[in-house]
Amino acid sequence: MAHHRTDRLTLPVEVHLLLCSDDRILLARGDRSGSGPAQWRLPSGNLAGQSAVDAAVRITAEQISLVAVARDVWLEHVAHHRVNGEERLGLFFHVTRAQGTPVPGPRSGLHSLEWHFLGTLPDRLIPSDQDVVSRWAKGEFFSQGGWE
Repeated sequence: MAHHRTDRLTLPVEVHLLLCSDDRILLARGDRSGSGPAQWRLPSGNLAGQSAVDAAVRITAEQISLVAVARDVWLEHVAHHRVNGEERLGLFFHVTRAQGTPVPGPRSGLHSLEWHFLGTLPDRLIPSDQDVVSRWAKGEFFSQGGWE
């Protein structure tokens, strides 16, 4: 007899930004939490009752103070990771064009943004972002991790 599930799994959906210039990618660092230095990560945020593309445009403005439009935002990677026992679905959007100079948004919780070469990413890059950036740079559209 087939088992029919009546409850549905809901996952947090995170929207991440991939902004590149030449062979470099923009990474963010937030405030210190805990005893170690802050880790680098891709600029990101959550869906807020809007389409994923609209969320990417909003996050571009809120997190890194750039103005982007939907036609310049492309979904280029999807990641299904388990981090600290929690499942997460990440949508990674390549922002191909934006206006302004990237600086941390006033309510972003970020204290710095830096361009890093794709071939020499920083040691303190969040592992799931490291995995996605490496795979994305090789043209891979999907990844999963943390299931071991």
